[in-house]
Parts: sequence; C-alpha cells; structure tokens
Amino acid sequence: MPDKHDMIADRLKKRRTELKLSLQDVADSTGLSKSTLQRYEMGHTDKIPLDKLESLSNALKVTPMYLMGWESKDLPYSYFKSILELVTELGYKIEYSESNEAYAVTLDDGTWFLLWGSDLKDLKDSVASFTKFKMTEIINNAKQAMRPFEEEDKK
Repeated sequence: MPDKHDMIADRLKKRRTELKLSLQDVADSTGLSKSTLQRYEMGHTDKIPLDKLESLSNALKVTPMYLMGWESKDLPYSYFKSILELVTELGYKIEYSESNEAYAVTLDDGTWFLLWGSDLKDLKDSVASFTKFKMTEIINNAKQAMRPFEEEDKK
C-alpha cells in the first residue's frame, strides 16, 4: 500500500497532467521552482508547507483536502471558491485554520465551527437545488405573465 507521501505525489502529478499543465506552468502560477515541484511529485519531501499546499491547490483547481487525501473525490476548485465567497457575502467571517487544516467560520456571537470539503460540497449541492427550484418558478411566472400578450397577438 502506498504511503501518504506517494499518494500526495500521485495526486499532484495526476491533476497537473489532467489539466495539461507543464511543471513550468504550475511553477509560474505558484511561485515554486520546477525542481521543488518535481520533488513534490516524486514524493521526495516529508512536508509540504501549508502555504505551498494552498497555492498548489489553487493552481490545480482542487481543494487542499483532496491533495492531502482527506477527500476521496476531486472537488472542482470552483465549488470550493464560490461557496466560500457566498458564505463571506452572507456576513460570516472565514479564516483558514492551520491547526485544523480546515476553514473556521465565526458567527456574530463569537462562536465558530469548521467547514470541511464535504460541507462545501453539501452547500454547493443545496444552493444548486434551490437555484433550480427558483429558476423554474421565475420561468413559470414569466410564461404566465406572457399569456395575455400571446392571446392578444392571436386575435
């Protein structure tokens, strides 16, 4: 069974190649050197600093949790980013918690909770479902509002 370093290395390389990015492309977008990226992809490092992990996940459009193997499936980065932006717009304070390796959401009363990758996916799915429901309602209302005009045009 591959160890954690091999799994992270495999995910880094697999995702980079899926996106058809060269090592230089990733180096340019992360500020890491090509040799550092090669070491990461070959599993020749014991630790990847959190700030580097975050910039790698941004460049590879996945969550840091996916790269670390804490999520079994690849969540597109757009899910992750758009949901965090929405939660922030709703007035919640969000900060990355390095000690928990998750996002900490602070409420107005000072209480806080952790937001994991699976939570972000659930939020995304709920927002998509509600949006679909509301769009159907809006379309039906628009069709109903247009009926009198359509009947008048038939005369």
